[in-house]
Amino acid sequence: MLHADNSITILLIQLIPNLRYSPQNHNMATTIALCSGAESAAYFRSRQGKPQATLTRTYTAGDLVFLTSDVIHAVGNSGAQRSMALHVHYRTLPVVRRSLRDSETGEELPFTDENYFELAQPLRSRPGAYTA
Repeated sequence: MLHADNSITILLIQLIPNLRYSPQNHNMATTIALCSGAESAAYFRSRQGKPQATLTRTYTAGDLVFLTSDVIHAVGNSGAQRSMALHVHYRTLPVVRRSLRDSETGEELPFTDENYFELAQPLRSRPGAYTA
């Protein structure tokens, strides 16, 4: 965490190659600036209680992404090196209630670091799974 106050949280996030993270919400507007490497993102809608990818994109260094507060997304690094991105959250991230979705069961879980890393999986680990 680079900075946090009552109105903004700034993080520098690095993603390990060939790993994807489960769908999550931020419940706040967020701007992401990719500084190095490449990241894939999948955007979701909840259908019958399970997250279903509706759009996927790949972002590279120099790309800027704005997420509205209602976005559910998942990210992954399909590159050979760590990616690095600056995340600007337009609220105090540690106090906002957020959630993750188990991509296999659709179960909604509280967003905790433990859940976030436990649900991370190798890219393309299951046939038909989203590839973000």
